[in-house]
Amino acid sequence: MKIGLFADPHYATKKTACITRRPSLSFRKATEAVRAFRDAGVRFIVCLGDLIDSDFSRKQEEKNLAEIGELLVSSGIPCYCCMGNHDAFIFSKEAFAQISGLTAAPRSFSDENKLFILLDACYHSDGSAYSCKNTDWTDSFIPNEQVEWLKNTLQSSSAAEVTVFIHQNLDPTVEERHIIKNAAQIREILERDGRVKTVYQGHYHPGKTTVHNHIRYVTLKAMCEGDDNSYIIIDI
Repeated sequence: MKIGLFADPHYATKKTACITRRPSLSFRKATEAVRAFRDAGVRFIVCLGDLIDSDFSRKQEEKNLAEIGELLVSSGIPCYCCMGNHDAFIFSKEAFAQISGLTAAPRSFSDENKLFILLDACYHSDGSAYSCKNTDWTDSFIPNEQVEWLKNTLQSSSAAEVTVFIHQNLDPTVEERHIIKNAAQIREILERDGRVKTVYQGHYHPGKTTVHNHIRYVTLKAMCEGDDNSYIIIDI
């Protein structure tokens, strides 16, 4: 089964952000990625967050989200998104889903005896959800209710293999500010289950791959960085 993945387009009309980011190029890059996903016959697509970035007006931000959402939805391939901190800074989860047309985490589904879990860490460490203009990229957390949902989802599934997707980082080896505050708790749940092979993440723009306690943590390089494109097609 082939799956198309990309992370951190930060799509906006501004040409440059944070020195190295090229937000205005991300629509073209996402178009190239979707074309490659379609040609490869992927079963579904996952955006690992920060689909968009702040722009000069709310109207423009809505237009950007609608445009890139339509690009993904019109591909005819099921597409899911783990919202990132930049997405949550601009839109509520409900508005994000309505405008983009995308299915947002938390979510789980099974296919070919495999379980796929999308987690949402857009919460502060006190358990309160991110809200418009009230986010902190260095303070992410998976709240207790979602932790229990994760446990129940794993326990109730008879799938032979589990793959996890998330925006922020469970990998304990990336730069510390990018790591979810209760990442150790989540890793323990995944390790104890024994079927989790890989966790795919975004957020940490340089990207990284690590194996920790028999689970592979793959952090995708951000699509928005520089002029070159970045996305992957996996086969599981």
